[in-house]
Amino acid sequence: MYTLSLFILEPIRWTTRFDWRNVNDVERCAMGASWRWLGEAMEIPYTALKFHKSGWTDGLQFLEELEEWNVGYEVENMVPARTNEIVSKHTIEIALCNIPRALHSARFDLVASLLEPRLRTAIEFKTPSRLAVSALDTIIVVRKLFVRHLCLPRPYIFRKR
Repeated sequence: MYTLSLFILEPIRWTTRFDWRNVNDVERCAMGASWRWLGEAMEIPYTALKFHKSGWTDGLQFLEELEEWNVGYEVENMVPARTNEIVSKHTIEIALCNIPRALHSARFDLVASLLEPRLRTAIEFKTPSRLAVSALDTIIVVRKLFVRHLCLPRPYIFRKR
């Protein structure tokens, strides 16, 4: 159920943090309803959730309850471990193998700036420097403004039909 919750919640969290607009309640409701159905089809038990017996009124109620459970689960189970650090560092090495050599020394600092504090602690990453956090925040704000105000919708002739 935790993995399912990540597939629902992380896109919403990342969109809220990095995109030019938030996910609205209709979109959240649709995501909750469709992922709940998928979880039921996969026979994932929802017994840890409050309304698992009586059911949920809609996808939004399911999503909100799942989010509450997700946070509690992470607080209890997301703990530091050396194995987490080993796997995450090797994963980052692979993911960032094509970045310019000049950025190699800053790559872990920049990735750490992207991560939530609880996850950063669990994978035993150091707290990122203020410079890295400021640089990332500046890039995010500039991108948000650029996309919101300068990226017009595609002309009709270029849209997929």
